[in-house]
Amino acid sequence: SPEETGRLGDAIYERDIRPLVETAHHGKIVSIDVDSGDYAVGDSVVAATNRLRERHPDAEVWSLRIGYGVLRQFRGGWLCQVQTALGSPLAREPIASGFADITL
Repeated sequence: SPEETGRLGDAIYERDIRPLVETAHHGKIVSIDVDSGDYAVGDSVVAATNRLRERHPDAEVWSLRIGYGVLRQFRGGWLCQVQTALGSPLAREPIASGFADITL
């Protein structure tokens, strides 16, 4: 479920990834494969997710902005617009996946 993906992604980020990326990549996006724990950093959700999918094509992805404590989830329309505009591997992403691609 999207809630479980978010819970796992947050836990992996806090436990394994945050200490490695927060200082050097503050404000960038990290996309996490919640099944493997692998991650990729990029300037946008699309860039980070595409980089991660190069290594894990079927990844269950959770993305967030590095250095920000509050996550926001975008659902439905926003993600559908991204999928339509890009025609990218994001098209395989569940509609309810969480993203924190805003400044809070």
